[in-house]
Amino acid sequence: MEEPTGGMTPSAFWRLAFAQAAERDNRWRDHTAEEAFWRDYAPGYDEQSPLAQRADALVPDLLALLRSSDRLLEIGPGTGAFTRRIAGYVGEIAGVEPSMAMRAELLRRWEARLGKPPRLWPCRWEDAPDLGAGVVFG
Repeated sequence: MEEPTGGMTPSAFWRLAFAQAAERDNRWRDHTAEEAFWRDYAPGYDEQSPLAQRADALVPDLLALLRSSDRLLEIGPGTGAFTRRIAGYVGEIAGVEPSMAMRAELLRRWEARLGKPPRLWPCRWEDAPDLGAGVVFG
């Protein structure tokens, strides 16, 4: 199977993707355009995103670093590809997700067996209040 990131490390892929997007795409500067993008993309995000597609492979390494008593803050949980896999392994999860569409999709995909959904803050991480988390994941 071909690597979704074209053989790049995930961090290199996202640095390049962000730089290209910020340079060419007005939605990084226009909140209405940004939300319209996520509204269209959110329903298929887990199936289309290279990062979400790698969640099963990446979560075991993450779980090795967590404790059941941890209060985890996830920056940009999106549709919850990682959040749903982490939920039973930490004491509490909060998420900072500016997109209403992504928050709605995360809650739509949340299964009762996972327990209470995370508290989701509707803002960018830079604008979030102090949430008192012991672990930050982004």
